[in-house]
Amino acid sequence: MAYGGEPAKINNEHVLLNIWREVRKQDDDTRSEEPSPDSLKDVDAAENVIVQFDDIDRKSEVFRYPKDKKGKVTLPLMQIDMIRLKEALGWLSQFLDGWSVGVYEYKHAPRE
Repeated sequence: MAYGGEPAKINNEHVLLNIWREVRKQDDDTRSEEPSPDSLKDVDAAENVIVQFDDIDRKSEVFRYPKDKKGKVTLPLMQIDMIRLKEALGWLSQFLDGWSVGVYEYKHAPRE
């Protein structure tokens, strides 16, 4: 069940950018007022990280599997700054955890 009260769409796709866009849409649909640009800075930063991952790994397989089903190496030849990757993923994880708590609180808060 999606937090807006509508049943969540279930599919077998694992395209992070599409999942993110659905989350943003649900968030936008549940807002009672227009957010300020400042309140969206972290949301936009999260989207930037997700877009970068989508550019490298459209199907979310590159960082999970060394080869695809046909035996082809999945990671394109590139340099990856592992420290920055760790920092970006750590920040994104904390942001999404906090957002998840906020959504839960919103969904379960007593209505006046």
